[in-house]
Amino acid sequence: MDNEFINRVLDYTQKHLDCKAREMAELAPGIAAVYDASNEVDTYFDRKQWEASNPPLWGNSLFPPGLEGTGIGVLQGVGSMPRISDFDQALGYAQRNLKSTTADVKMYEQPQKVDLEQRL
Repeated sequence: MDNEFINRVLDYTQKHLDCKAREMAELAPGIAAVYDASNEVDTYFDRKQWEASNPPLWGNSLFPPGLEGTGIGVLQGVGSMPRISDFDQALGYAQRNLKSTTADVKMYEQPQKVDLEQRL
């Protein structure tokens, strides 16, 4: 598990009530899916390891206000059709919309649940 990245995402989500983590799963080193207070799953990614597979499609929506300087991007669950509501859907969404910037980083076959009770 990429503990450094998981902790960065948790630090961000705990400071923002609308995206406060209720549950979390790691989808790959540098990718974490967060089920948040808005009852959706947002997928956060480390910009050093991952990038959009189709950047013109996303524009600046991958980097909303508040993420500046964090090195984190996000595939937001809101507005997705269908709405991303579980970690398996988030993994498929990430597989379609993100690509690794290095050959040695790959997505997991199954989401790996993160024990938030031990981290918060």
